[in-house]
Amino acid sequence: MSRESSQSGRAPQRAACLSLKASPPSHAPRSTGLLPLGEHDLVGHRFNTCRDKKKTSMTLNCWKFKRWTVYGIALLSFAAGSLITARLAHINQVRADSNRIFELRVYHHLPGKLPVMESRFREKTSKILARHNLKAVGYWVTEDVSSQNSFIFMLAYQSREEAKRNWDAVLLDPEFREIEKAEQSEKTLEKAEVFHMRPTDFSPMK
Repeated sequence: MSRESSQSGRAPQRAACLSLKASPPSHAPRSTGLLPLGEHDLVGHRFNTCRDKKKTSMTLNCWKFKRWTVYGIALLSFAAGSLITARLAHINQVRADSNRIFELRVYHHLPGKLPVMESRFREKTSKILARHNLKAVGYWVTEDVSSQNSFIFMLAYQSREEAKRNWDAVLLDPEFREIEKAEQSEKTLEKAEVFHMRPTDFSPMK
């Protein structure tokens, strides 16, 4: 009797101890199936930080793309404007050139005097003409056996009035008068032929 009563007295005490060990303390947080509050905040903050970084990166990339797009459009607009301006200038120049008057001069030199005539034009006369806006298109000598005594050059003007004005200035030039004196002392020109010409509408040169 005494042994059974003592054993039955110990059983409730042992059960109570097991109950105390199994049950969590009253101050411990209950399990909710979620992370603890502190860890949940850290993970959520980490997610929000990554999301904010992505948004910031996307915003910066979008801003850079827009900026380079604006620069590209501005550059293309400038290039297109320059091309249009150059094209219009070229058209205006072609129109102005199409109104030019050409003067063809054929100088028949005396036999054996071509080298002297060429030397005078090379060293002095061509420079005087250019000085007074008599624009030379070119200078030539004939190679045909039947016409070996011809020295040819062509000038271009905007009008006949301009041609007359420039030729008057040439005749008054002191250096040109020195050439006339040299021609009188050593004659090279037998005769001169002068032709004033206008370009046709299909002429490559206008």
